[in-house]
Amino acid sequence: MMRIQRPMDPWAAWEDYVAERAFVGVNLERVEDQGVVVELRPGSATEEAGVQTGWVAIARDGETLGDEGITFTSEPGVGYEWTFVDEENVMKQVVLEARTLSDRMPPVERHSAEGWIYLRFDEFEEDYHDWLRERLEVHREAPGIVLDLRQNSGGTVSSLKRVINDFFEERMPYDAFVSHKGRLADEKSAWRDGVGYQGELVVLIGPGSASSAEILAHVMKHYERATLVGRSTTGVVVASQYFELRDGGRLQIGTFDYESLDGNRLEGNGVEPDLLVESTLAEVRAGRALEVEAAVDWLRAVVKGSEGRH
Repeated sequence: MMRIQRPMDPWAAWEDYVAERAFVGVNLERVEDQGVVVELRPGSATEEAGVQTGWVAIARDGETLGDEGITFTSEPGVGYEWTFVDEENVMKQVVLEARTLSDRMPPVERHSAEGWIYLRFDEFEEDYHDWLRERLEVHREAPGIVLDLRQNSGGTVSSLKRVINDFFEERMPYDAFVSHKGRLADEKSAWRDGVGYQGELVVLIGPGSASSAEILAHVMKHYERATLVGRSTTGVVVASQYFELRDGGRLQIGTFDYESLDGNRLEGNGVEPDLLVESTLAEVRAGRALEVEAAVDWLRAVVKGSEGRH
């Protein structure tokens, strides 16, 4: 089992506790093997500077964006020179100031004229889950829901258990966490009653889906409760714990691996979609969301097929 050891100094531990970070506000994804701007964080310098989705990020302060992305952090109030290539293939150099913003993106809800509901949340935490449960209650009779986990980095196991319950009518096993000593701890979704939404479900996944998001996607696929659309998840599913240090810092250590319902590891492997959808750079620049389009097409086909059987 892979073990993760990541100490935090006191300042980083405090930032983690208050859930705020310094951001310039640009979210990137690999598209056609390039780091492409897919989202701008609200209230950020990037949003105000006129950076556009579809621009290709080349470097920050002269450090080239590699295959694994840019891994350095930002300091509040510091300006960083980013190099982009815009939609006209013109190189742009933009100085972006890092600002301290909430670590959490707000959840998103959208509706279509056909009754489909799009729901996005980016972390498995109590506030997000309370929001999701409320929306599922409101839309209990919706013919289909698109649940977007493409930017969901995971979160607490307790929240994961509750979210699973919201899509099943009873407690569901989601298999086991394995300690470094090899002991298995069989897991089921929460005792607490969930919404038990029974409509059609499509889950969007991608390289930004990690940890609890990957487990949820796996559970939905295993029980054939949802169709997974998008790209493979990242394969980061070792459960970790924080240990407080005497100087006020914290140490994060991987303590449990996850064994899936089919007996495999998700760590290092991830979850494969049922329907592979990869956007091109031209489509991102045109503002098209191919994964969402594919999800809606699938819902239309399922509902039409169901009507034809009556």
